[in-house]
Amino acid sequence: MGLMEIIEELVLKDTLAFALLVIGVAVLITIILLMSYFNILITIASFSYPNARLRAMGNPFVTKKRLTELLELSSSQEAALEISKEGYKLPPNIEKVGLDEAERLIELTHVEFLKKVLASDPQSLRPFLEAYLIKYDAMQVKKALRAKKNGMSFEDLKMRLVPVKEIDEEIIENMLEAGSVDEVISAVKSTRFGDTLSKTAGEYKDDIVALDLALDQFFSKELRLSITRVDTSVSETVTLFIGKHADITNLKHIIRSKQQGLDPQTTERFLVEGGRILALWKLRQLIEVKGIPEMITELEGTPYLEIMRNAMQDYNVSRSIYSFEMALDKLLLTEAQEISSSALIAAGPTIKFIVAKEFEVRNIKAVLRGMHEGLSPERIMPMLIMEEGI
Repeated sequence: MGLMEIIEELVLKDTLAFALLVIGVAVLITIILLMSYFNILITIASFSYPNARLRAMGNPFVTKKRLTELLELSSSQEAALEISKEGYKLPPNIEKVGLDEAERLIELTHVEFLKKVLASDPQSLRPFLEAYLIKYDAMQVKKALRAKKNGMSFEDLKMRLVPVKEIDEEIIENMLEAGSVDEVISAVKSTRFGDTLSKTAGEYKDDIVALDLALDQFFSKELRLSITRVDTSVSETVTLFIGKHADITNLKHIIRSKQQGLDPQTTERFLVEGGRILALWKLRQLIEVKGIPEMITELEGTPYLEIMRNAMQDYNVSRSIYSFEMALDKLLLTEAQEISSSALIAAGPTIKFIVAKEFEVRNIKAVLRGMHEGLSPERIMPMLIMEEGI
C-alpha cells in the first residue's frame, strides 16, 4: 500500500469517527430534550386531577361578591346555612350551639380540607404540604400556652383546640390538664415542638410573646427545609412562595416588636431566614431604626414601601398595627394568586388554595361573629381579606 493510500484510509477513518461522534452527540441532545419534555408532561399529568379538584372546591369566601351576599343576609343563622353549602360542617342551629362551637367546627373543616389536599396532590409537592400543616399544629400549642397564661377554664380552652396531625386528641388532653405554661410545654415535649419551646422557655421563662415567635420561627424553618425535599419540577414555585412568605413574616414580626417595645437583640433573635427581597442586613436596618414611621422609610427601594405607606395612614389615626397586618395579609393572598397564575398547570393552584383557605376561614368567623354582635356590613367588610378584582 502506497503512502497516498495510507493517508486516504486514515482520513476516511477520522471522517467516519467524527461523523459517528456528531451523530452520537445529536442523539444524546435529543434524548435529553425529550426527557425534559417528558418530565414536563408527567408534571402536568400528575397535577391535572388535583388542580381540577381544587378549582371545584374553590375559595368562595375570599371573593367580594360572595362575602357581600353573606353580609346581605338577615341573620348569622342564614349566613351559616349558606356557608355550610360550601362544605363547612356547621350545626343547623348556630344560635343554639353558640359561636364558639361553630368556630371550632369551622376549624375542624379547615383541617379536613388541608388533609384532602395533602392526600390528593402528587408526591412531588407533598413535603411542602406536610411542612405547611405544621402551622396548624403550632396554632393549637399557641392557644394552649396563652390560655394557661391567662387562666382560661378547662371547658373554654377545650372549645378552642382541634386535633391536626402531631397535636392529636391525646396531646390536646394533656395540654388541657396542664395547670401552667410550663406544664403545657411538658405536655408537648414528645412532639417536634418540644425542644424549641423548652429552649425558648429557658431563655425567656414563660414569656408568651417569645414562645409564639419561637413557634413561628420553627414553622418557617420547616417550610424552608421542604424546598430540598420537593421534586425539582415544583421547587422553583415553592421557593418563590416561601421567600415571599418569609419577607411578610419578618415585616409583621418587626412591626409587632416595635409596638411591644422588644429590644433589637430579641427582635433579631426571632427573624426567619430565606426572605426573597429582604436580606439580613436590610432587616437589621429595619430593626435598628427607632419607630414604625422610620422603618417604613427604610423600605425605600423595595416592593413593600407603597403597601406599608398606605397602611401608615390608618396607623397615624388609630395607633394600631392592625392596618399593617391586614395590608401584609392581603399582600400574601395577592402573591399566592400571582404564583397560581404563573404555575397554573403545576403547584401554583395548591399554594393559592391553602393560603386563600386560611383567609376564608378568618372571613367566615368575622362575618358570623360580626352579624351575631349586630355589626353593620359596613363595619364588618373592612375586617375581611379578599382577592383583588373579584
